[in-house]
Amino acid sequence: MKKTHLLNLILMIGLSLNIQFSYAIDDIKNSQCSTINVANEKIALNSDKNVKILNAFNDTTFSSDIADWKLYVDSESHVGQFFNQPAGIWLKGSDNDLAVVSNAIHNSVKAAPLFVTYFIPTKNSYKPDQNKINDYIIRNINIAKTIGNQRAIIIIEPDLLCLSLNTPGLLTVNQQIITEVVKNYKTFSPNARIYIDAGHSNWHQAYKVAWMLKGAGIDKADGFATNVSNFQFTDNELNYAGTLSKLLNGKRFVIDTSRNGNGPGKERNNAHEWSDPIGIKVGYRPTTLVTHKGLDAFLWVKPPGEADGTAFPAGSWHPELLD
Repeated sequence: MKKTHLLNLILMIGLSLNIQFSYAIDDIKNSQCSTINVANEKIALNSDKNVKILNAFNDTTFSSDIADWKLYVDSESHVGQFFNQPAGIWLKGSDNDLAVVSNAIHNSVKAAPLFVTYFIPTKNSYKPDQNKINDYIIRNINIAKTIGNQRAIIIIEPDLLCLSLNTPGLLTVNQQIITEVVKNYKTFSPNARIYIDAGHSNWHQAYKVAWMLKGAGIDKADGFATNVSNFQFTDNELNYAGTLSKLLNGKRFVIDTSRNGNGPGKERNNAHEWSDPIGIKVGYRPTTLVTHKGLDAFLWVKPPGEADGTAFPAGSWHPELLD
């Protein structure tokens, strides 16, 4: 049997058995030839064919609304240099944020950068400061204006709504703020895709998250994002997001696969499961060439190798965090 036929057969069997494909850090350093683990056997694949082989046996029909989008690789970032893959650019309320956005927009040309807003002042505040809220809204408007008419993907405030779900007063405030932010992005950066964070499959029940998102402007957004900075298996996220999408009249979604190649793992089922756990592997590579209903993209929202703050200072980059 020819090697190519054998490879396709093995991969199809793997997918039919619901096997999670994962990439170890040494497997994808080489941009010419990558390795994936399939049923504990390593099979070399030409990198430019990886995405289609893994995600689209019928590679003429993609489910994504943005299947024709090219994702921006920041060649100066750690992930760009080490993996040659696109990853999230996190905006944390710094005075340098607009320069970062402008630089990415300038360098991306026809590709779409991925931005993550993560600086809302009401994440854990039970007494919101209206001046800080106004400043937050204005900062987001300026980001939106800097993006302008170019393509971009924007993930809105990971964890925010799910963290405040059980605090009704705070949740209401956050829902109102996010509704305003979404409206402004769609006004000032009309070609950007806006996804509101929706937690992950091992957090809140889907019907609760759907109710929460309805109060946060999901009707104006392009969809929602799941598994940001988390480790839940892709199959579990697809099931969760699929259920959530049905509850939201077919809203589309993206999934963060930057750190879920090994799934949550026993050692991560505790209070510190999100903060620099051991045994992390990257999951599916970032791509819009997907065939799952409702899915727009697998993304690396959290840059692989970036610390959460336990093993190393938060935001610093350490490849040793990945197996």
